[in-house]
Amino acid sequence: MIASMNNLNFFRILLRQYKKNDINRCTPIGWSLLHFLTNNNKQFPLQIREYAVELLLQQDDIDVNLQNHRGETPLLQLLYNWKAHNSRIAQLLLDKGGLTPITAATTLELEQIIDLMQKTIDKKDGPKKDTAKVL
Repeated sequence: MIASMNNLNFFRILLRQYKKNDINRCTPIGWSLLHFLTNNNKQFPLQIREYAVELLLQQDDIDVNLQNHRGETPLLQLLYNWKAHNSRIAQLLLDKGGLTPITAATTLELEQIIDLMQKTIDKKDGPKKDTAKVL
C-alpha cells in the first residue's frame, strides 16, 4: 500500500510539472504520459493507472489521439496490450474521444480497410447472424 501511495504522489508531482509546461509533451519516440499509463506498466499498479488516466483526462488540453513513433495512440496501444482489467481505462479514453481503428477508418472513408477489418473479424469469429457489421 505504501508503494502505491508513493506511486500516486509521484504521479501527482509529475502531473503538476507537466501542467506548468505541456500536458501533451512526448519523449523522443512519441510517448506521452497517456502512452506510459496504457502500456501495462508494472511500475504503476492498475488502480493507480486508472486514477492517473482519470486525472489526465480532466485536463482541457489533453490530446488522447497523440501517436507514438509506431503510429499508436494510447487507446490503440492499450488494445495491443489488452488485458481484461484494462476495460475501465479503455472506456475512459473512448469517452474522451479516443479513436479506435474502425472509427478512424470510417472517418477517413477507407472502405477497403473497413472491409478488411470485417473479413478478419468474420474469419476469426465467424459471421454473426442478426447482428450489425462493423459499421
